[in-house]
Amino acid sequence: LNTYNVVLKPDDLDNYNWSQEKLVQAIEIIVDKKYVRLTVENAYKSYGDVDPAAKVSVLGTLEGDSLDYSISRKAGENVGQYAYIVSEGSNPNYTLDMLLGTLTIQPRDIAADKISVSAVGDQIDTGFAICPEPAVTFGGEVLVPGRDYALSYSNNIGPGCATITITGQGNFSVAQRRTVGVVSTGFVRGTETDDGYCLTV
Repeated sequence: LNTYNVVLKPDDLDNYNWSQEKLVQAIEIIVDKKYVRLTVENAYKSYGDVDPAAKVSVLGTLEGDSLDYSISRKAGENVGQYAYIVSEGSNPNYTLDMLLGTLTIQPRDIAADKISVSAVGDQIDTGFAICPEPAVTFGGEVLVPGRDYALSYSNNIGPGCATITITGQGNFSVAQRRTVGVVSTGFVRGTETDDGYCLTV
């Protein structure tokens, strides 16, 4: 709502007795705010990555105008969806109609380069299942079995090439396999595999 001075003066002064050269009248004019659409698109990243830059589009502003706003998102870094948040600054001529997407944090592939799995040396045959536990780290953080990953074993009884399968959980996904040699104290030969060197009797 604003007040404007309006100047009134007839065009046909010959036919009207206009005693005043001009008349100034203050009137109130209501100028409604213009609606504009602000859209923040959905975005995705893997657990542990930096947030991608938000993709924003604005439709409806007049030429030369810009909007005052900032964008953040709901806090959190675990796997899940986090809504974008728009904090509006001073926009006296516009009303924002907002369409806000989400940032989806997806599980990280546990076989990716940023995941480190410690080497597992040869194990002595005991006649029972051999279940060594390698250390698994991500970005210097030691991951927790049962929360971040699960271990399973195959061919791990008796001398030969055992396989350890590391399956991601929670913030991690997919599986990574490691081969470990199960040996007896009297082994006589070795076998090269794709994943390592297994000693066998």
